[in-house]
Amino acid sequence: PEGLFVGGEAVVSGTGSALRLRSDPGLQSTTLKTVADETRLKILEGPRESDGLRWWRMQDQTDGAEGWAAETYLTPTSTP
Repeated sequence: PEGLFVGGEAVVSGTGSALRLRSDPGLQSTTLKTVADETRLKILEGPRESDGLRWWRMQDQTDGAEGWAAETYLTPTSTP
């Protein structure tokens, strides 16, 4: 498949510093962790719509942390 999809991966990009992984989709949800640009994340669930954005539940494979991230800052990867 092309683009973002469950089971695929994405790279954080365009944040200027770091992306917030949140407890639930939405800008008011609790920040669980921040991940820097260029971090590769696995897509676990989604998309969901909230606050005018599309959200995906992601996993940081370096430490297993999970959270919801705005699609705006996710670039699909085409290679494993």
